[in-house]
Amino acid sequence: MPRRQIYALVVVAFDELIDGYDLIVMSVTLILLRAQFGLTPSQIGLLGGVSFIGAAIGMFGFGDVSDRLGRCAIFVANLIFLGVFSVISASIVTLPQLFVARFTVGIGVGMDLNGLQSWRHHHASDAVCYLAWPFGARSSSLIALPLIHSTGDNAWR
Repeated sequence: MPRRQIYALVVVAFDELIDGYDLIVMSVTLILLRAQFGLTPSQIGLLGGVSFIGAAIGMFGFGDVSDRLGRCAIFVANLIFLGVFSVISASIVTLPQLFVARFTVGIGVGMDLNGLQSWRHHHASDAVCYLAWPFGARSSSLIALPLIHSTGDNAWR
């Protein structure tokens, strides 16, 4: 396998891992947020799903943009976008801020879906990518649950 293709495979797999981690980590986080913010069942459901709503909007909203600006440019912008808004998510203090932050992170996840799928088919192995997302999703629980015991109520940050 050429060096460029190995690089693409690692980058795409890492992005898939981040997407899986970020979307699913909220399910573990809701355990702590429920008590900390006094969430109602409706708020728990909305908070659990707001990232997926953002991902759908990001996917549809950035399809044309990635065609015009290039999939690689959107892919790189997406990684920066996800990093910045993930840090912002960890520093919020109110429930409305958390909803906005999680929605925005979801947009970032959706941003890369158009470009990632095309890039993946040209440069990376589908098998690695299909394994990276579930690995990221599973690792979210494996990382989050021990943090709850070691850092307490602020483990979600």
